[in-house]
Amino acid sequence: MSAATFSLWSLGVILNAIQNLTAPVPDEGQICSFLIIFLSAAPMFIGTVLRGTTDEGSKIHWDLVLDATQILVLALAVHLLLVDIPTMNLGFRGTILVALRVQNVTRVALVIALWARAIFDEAPDMRRMIKPIAIAMTLFVAGSWIGNDAQSFTTWHGARWFDIGWTIPFAMVAFWAASWRQGTTAPPADGKPARFEAIFLFYFPSILLPMLMWFWRHNILTEQIVVGLAGMMVCIVIFCLRLLITQSQQHQAMEALFASESRYRNLFERNMAGIYTSTIEGRILDCNPAFCDIFGYTRDELLGLPASALYTGGGRERDAFIADLLHKGAKRGVELPGVRKDGRQIWTIENSSVNTDESGQRVVEGAILDVTQRRSLELQLQRAQRMESVGQLAGGVAHDFNNLLTIMRGYSELQLEKTPPSDPIHGYAEQIKTAADSAAGLTRQLLAFSRQQVMQARVVNLNALLRDFEKLFRRLIGEDVEVRTVFDSQLGNVKVDPGQMEQVIMNLVTNSRDAMPAGGTLTIETSNVLLDGLFIERHPYFVPGPYVRLAISDTGTGMDGATRARIFEPFFTTKGLGKGTGLGLATTYGIIKQSQGYIEVYSEVGVGSTFEIYLPRLTQDSKPLAIADPLPARRGAETIMLVEDDPQLRSLAKTILESYGYTVLAVDDPSQAESICEQHSSSIKLLLTDLILPKTNGREVARRVAARLPGIRVLYMSGFTSDTIMNQGILEPGIFFLQKPFSAVALATKVREVLDHPSGGQL
Repeated sequence: MSAATFSLWSLGVILNAIQNLTAPVPDEGQICSFLIIFLSAAPMFIGTVLRGTTDEGSKIHWDLVLDATQILVLALAVHLLLVDIPTMNLGFRGTILVALRVQNVTRVALVIALWARAIFDEAPDMRRMIKPIAIAMTLFVAGSWIGNDAQSFTTWHGARWFDIGWTIPFAMVAFWAASWRQGTTAPPADGKPARFEAIFLFYFPSILLPMLMWFWRHNILTEQIVVGLAGMMVCIVIFCLRLLITQSQQHQAMEALFASESRYRNLFERNMAGIYTSTIEGRILDCNPAFCDIFGYTRDELLGLPASALYTGGGRERDAFIADLLHKGAKRGVELPGVRKDGRQIWTIENSSVNTDESGQRVVEGAILDVTQRRSLELQLQRAQRMESVGQLAGGVAHDFNNLLTIMRGYSELQLEKTPPSDPIHGYAEQIKTAADSAAGLTRQLLAFSRQQVMQARVVNLNALLRDFEKLFRRLIGEDVEVRTVFDSQLGNVKVDPGQMEQVIMNLVTNSRDAMPAGGTLTIETSNVLLDGLFIERHPYFVPGPYVRLAISDTGTGMDGATRARIFEPFFTTKGLGKGTGLGLATTYGIIKQSQGYIEVYSEVGVGSTFEIYLPRLTQDSKPLAIADPLPARRGAETIMLVEDDPQLRSLAKTILESYGYTVLAVDDPSQAESICEQHSSSIKLLLTDLILPKTNGREVARRVAARLPGIRVLYMSGFTSDTIMNQGILEPGIFFLQKPFSAVALATKVREVLDHPSGGQL
């Protein structure tokens, strides 16, 4: 627009200069040059007072076109009324003064518009761009006013060269336009339609035409009346079209606003996060359904409830939170406890900020997520990791301790065989053996807790196991406790170690008895369950699928939350000093986890407790196996290769086996096993080896020996089994294994069993 102004002004000045050079006196031919000069200000004025957007591509802005047309029509009509028509009737000399005054007034109006835009425009880049143009045009208007006055009140003597000299301000603007660069951040286009008040104000100068006609009503010419009326009619038509376009834009803007509000409301209502708005003082202004669900209130209840009621610390905690929020302006990822309507504590993560609403009031806006379940899972994971660490330590200690217990038990048994019952040494040996047996039981609990105990897993039906075990635990709990059993007749089978499952049942039944000192009811229930859907959502650490559920419930004293959180920790007990080791439930937890199952506890103080065990259910084709009675210890005459790195345990095993008639080739270094095989290749019938050996393991020794002695029978022994050897601690079918610590009879019996077995066992 500025370039169009400069071009029109230059064209008008050049034409005027040519006419001044060719005509000795001004004539009517200069009307055209004066009209061009007058209209030259219109494009810049249009660019100054109008605002448009550039974010709609090639779309034509008809509202801007009409506004620009209005300015041009008004400028043309004023010039025709005041200059052109009078010049045609009175001559150029009679109207030259009016023509110059009209130029001066229009240019002053242009400068005012430029300075208003340069000072008050909202965009910094626009202000920075227009300000030099306003300065240059101010110089131009001041100079041209002086020139016009000099031209009006002096005798005409040809071309007025000073007019061409005032192109210097135009050159300044051109230089500024060439060197100007837009800033790094351009203001976004708001796309809002013009307000009706602004349009009326913009078109208000159109009443200038009837005012001029009224002012010259006594001397007005017919041509001026026609031009004035025509200009008024055109302005009215343009004004009506402009109002129509604005009304359409307002309608579209309202529809867009309604659509935006609808989208926002849908997002607000359907958002999974709880969204709220509240005053600084603590009055909840608005909230979505998710927020209501988190705290258990209806929306109407929350709007009438102080926000401090949702904090565990009440008003003091909220005041501290708001004070910190006002200081920072916004907070993200803040984890806070809250209180539901039912009094239950929940944990939330909140993003919040302080904003100003449409009325100018400062409000708190925030979004929260309920992370109670996630926090619970994190605590469970931390407990599991802590128990895993303790379990690794316990397993390592138990492994080394089993070797010592084996030596103690073995030599005490040998001492018992060598001495008569009347000998005091016989009694000493009995005490040593009893203490070793107690220590071995404690060690088995540590191994079960650490999930490193060897499992003799079999297909078992829990109903049958419970019926066989029922008489024992009925005598254990006493007559003041009523026992109720609810067994599913179609109960599926599971794969567990029967002995360890009996230990689990015994631990849970004993705890239930201790929780009912004044008597009560003990309920044992079995059922088939399919874990999926909502249960898995609430217990994401479960693997979906079919399970067998064993539930043991009591009506005892129950447990509070702090106790429930620690019941599976080793050495944690609520019993008095000397009344419990604190390993019962820890052992239960380890056995169930080693069996690929899960255990859950539900308890309430004064109501009772329920322990639920979930074990993977096998297919219907899996049948329970009968448990064979152990074979009695029998003597033998075979040759046995013994590989054991502990010298005391090696000596004990050699002594026991030789006492049962066997020939024992004891090897302390596993690398010597192959050379022993070559020397006694025809006589060795059995390899008895520890699983954990220096620089190797029993499985590797067995493979090397079997390569030289095909068909040799193998018996492994160890204080625990390693995951890399025994598939996560579960004994593979066909492998013979002897758990440390063992007695002399157990060792002799197991050796005889392996030697008499048809297959001889796998490597």
